[in-house]
Amino acid sequence: MSQQKKHHWFPLYSDAWVVGTRVLTYRQQGIYLQLLILQFQSEFQAIDKKRAARVLNIELDDADLDEVLNEKFRPIRLEGDPAKQVYRNQRMKETVEEQEEKSKKRAASLERARKSKAAKAQRLADEYVELRSVTECSGSAELRPDTGKELELELELELETEEDSKEIDNNAKKTRRVNKQATAFMDSWNEVARAHHELTCIDTWSRKRQDKFRSLKKAMGESWLNETWARALAPLPIPNRESFRWQATFDWCMAEANLLKLAEGNYSNGAKTKTDSEKRTERVNEFLEW
Repeated sequence: MSQQKKHHWFPLYSDAWVVGTRVLTYRQQGIYLQLLILQFQSEFQAIDKKRAARVLNIELDDADLDEVLNEKFRPIRLEGDPAKQVYRNQRMKETVEEQEEKSKKRAASLERARKSKAAKAQRLADEYVELRSVTECSGSAELRPDTGKELELELELELETEEDSKEIDNNAKKTRRVNKQATAFMDSWNEVARAHHELTCIDTWSRKRQDKFRSLKKAMGESWLNETWARALAPLPIPNRESFRWQATFDWCMAEANLLKLAEGNYSNGAKTKTDSEKRTERVNEFLEW
């Protein structure tokens, strides 16, 4: 049986390929890869040079073909046909053998699991028959299951239910805590916005804003986030110049990079840089005064 029927792929490690083919040209690398595939598909894990040349559509005495065969393969004689010389890459042969061994182990593991499952089913069937016969001999028409197993299953179910309830309660507490903090952020923004008509109040805590808030809290920590948010709201609204008409929004501030810029004073009066137009005007005025 050919290897193609057993396996449809083989591992090709990029680092090993780069190191192992550094002395080959790009054409030789292509020939080398095709020869590896041919060997992988071969029943005897070997390559016939004539067949390889026919598959690759090159001449039998092609210099690159000879170079690759001499560099990466070694000539061997098959047991069934010792007069015929073929070529084999030893690493490919070892790779196929490793795949065969893994396949055998997986098949054996699946067979053990199948037998274990069948034995368990048979054991349960035998217990059922035995219990039914005992019940019929005692004159009872009711089939009573194993009480011990029932109690054990009920106890496990109760424990799982209790754990699920605890998890639900914890998640609910976390959600309420996050919502409370998010509401405080929204209220603090609206307080500043109501005092300055340049800013816009918000009244909706959307899913996108919830996700942004959670990301901020996870990245910065609760205490640092509260402190940074307070420092970021202090310079608002951002003073505008004639050539700079823009104002921060709540969603813009919820981005971590923008929030840090505000908190660090990048948009305050002292940190603003003059525009090119203002710089040119100053230079002209200085020249006229001089």
